[in-house]
Amino acid sequence: MKLIKIILALVALFLFFGCAAQEAELSAAEYLSIGRDYMKDDNFRKAIPAFEAAVLASNNPDDARSAQLELANAYFLRADGAWFTYEDDFLNAVASYETYYDLYPNDPNERLVLYRIAYSYSRISFAPRNDQTFTQNAVDYLKEYKRKFPNDNGEKDYESAASLLKRMNEKLAEHEYEVAKFYVRTKKPESAVQRLLYLMREYPGTSFEPKSLVMLTEVSYKTPNLKSSAKTYFEELSARFPDSEEIPSLKKKYGF
Repeated sequence: MKLIKIILALVALFLFFGCAAQEAELSAAEYLSIGRDYMKDDNFRKAIPAFEAAVLASNNPDDARSAQLELANAYFLRADGAWFTYEDDFLNAVASYETYYDLYPNDPNERLVLYRIAYSYSRISFAPRNDQTFTQNAVDYLKEYKRKFPNDNGEKDYESAASLLKRMNEKLAEHEYEVAKFYVRTKKPESAVQRLLYLMREYPGTSFEPKSLVMLTEVSYKTPNLKSSAKTYFEELSARFPDSEEIPSLKKKYGF
């Protein structure tokens, strides 16, 4: 009997504290208010769980929208303000912003959301020799931004959308150039040529266009079944980039 009484007492305590915990839960609006207060002091560590709780507690569209955006902003600002690249927070910001973008199309915050997704991807994109998925994602969102807001150029106090797009395209072009160099080293000239032609087609205006024409000239000249194209590439280099320092040496080396 004594054991049963103890068990019943423990069950009663469990039910009491369980009900008390439920009664202590706050509304989405209250969690939002708490999170915003923490944000005023840049206390992202406490603001983020408050906004997460607000997302879960939301039972109307306005609270849900606000909570999702505040959560994304908190992750973004914590990552951007860190003295090192905080990859996890940028990824969390991207996930939160992308959820917002999908759930609330044509929202008044769309400009900010699109730019911050692109910027976040740019901050965690890998070096040109590595995978460029994040870089490409940044470019895709920037193009969407420019398509929807052609007269806007990004967010105040951040790199302009035009500058960011140019920098990301430069990185993608460099990636293709590095892949082409790898194919040259591994004696696959045809593959190198294809990557260089792809680079010039997809990333016009980058600093790797003249470099690509130089490599195309050399690789083609040294490959018997491609040699007939070498002069064409050289002539394009001479016409489009007459100040290229490589033109005299190519002339002398290959007799163009």
